[in-house]
Amino acid sequence: MKDLIWDNTLSVQIQEIDEDHRRLVDLFNLLNHAVEDGEKKDYIDAILEELISCTVWHFRHEERLMLKYAYDGY
Repeated sequence: MKDLIWDNTLSVQIQEIDEDHRRLVDLFNLLNHAVEDGEKKDYIDAILEELISCTVWHFRHEERLMLKYAYDGY
């Protein structure tokens, strides 16, 4: 599978959210490479666990920001 490439089309123009998204893209690519390279299951599991954890944290982070800035779409 091809790597996900971060570029300005993915930006939401909010630096801290864009940083979260970049981290998620990096973890996805790391997981992708680990699977393609046939890395050990424990290593792949650890990356997947981190990706899931960061994803959960990220959505909570977005919710906090929506509340903080009284986002109409919340």
